[in-house]
Parts: sequence; structure tokens; C-alpha cells
Amino acid sequence: MELDITVIGIGLIVLILVIDLITSGLKKKTKKTDIEVITEEKFGKKSSNDIFSYVINRKRNIVSVILVTIILKVLIHFFIFPEIVKREIPNPSAGKVIPDAGRREPKVQSNFIYKMRPAKIGYHVERTFTKRLDLFAYSSGSLLVLVFLFNDKIKAR
Repeated sequence: MELDITVIGIGLIVLILVIDLITSGLKKKTKKTDIEVITEEKFGKKSSNDIFSYVINRKRNIVSVILVTIILKVLIHFFIFPEIVKREIPNPSAGKVIPDAGRREPKVQSNFIYKMRPAKIGYHVERTFTKRLDLFAYSSGSLLVLVFLFNDKIKAR
């Protein structure tokens, strides 16, 4: 199987995210300082209505969801909805003359044999954002189902 630079890049990003999640999970939570406790008592908690602060506080989660959705789309496209492509296979009997009684000129073997085969994973990775864009809905839906099923198993920080 051919490894494309895109596959290596996505794998590296996922590996970095996993290492980051593991190392940040090992760190102990810091206690609130006296100043934070006093300001919360005096002014109340900070408003969480601001969408910008919500996104900024959860940037790792958002990036993880986007990457997992893209990876799931490629895997769904490769395993469930594979593309069939025409591949050139070198012909071992290329250039040989095939005598044919019904023709005036003999037929010469071509250099390649064309066969229809399922596409490799690199083909699907290269066409992630151009072919079968409807599979993003399937990958997002399957990710939401997985998150819903394992929500109680995931510890919130």
C-alpha cells in the first residue's frame, strides 16, 4: 500500500493530539486562588454566553472533531463505498504478433492490460474534499453516535 504525504501528515497530527491529551490528563488540576474565589462570590461566574470564548476554551475539542470526521469520511469511503478505477498492468507479452485469419494485418499486443480494481486508500485520501462529499454527513453522524454512547465514560476536566 502506498503511503501518501497526506496520510502521514494526518497520522502525525492525530498522534500529537493523542500525546497532548494523555500528558494534559496526567497533570493535576490547580486549585482556585483566593482572588478567583472572591471575584466569583462578588460578581458571580463569568458569562458563558459569549460564543467566541466558548470556542477559544474548546479549541482542542473542535480540532479533534474536525480531524476525526475527516478520517472517518476516508475510512467510510474506502471500506463501505469503494471506488472502482481502471489500472494499467504491464503486459508480459507486449509487442508479440497475434495471427488472425480473418484480418489482413496481424494484431499486435499492447504494452498494458487494463483491469478494473478497487482504488487504494491514497486515492480516497487525495479525493477527500472532491468526491462523495455526502459521506461527511455519515461520518459526522457516526461520530455523534459514538460520542453519545461513550459520553458517560469520558471524564470531563
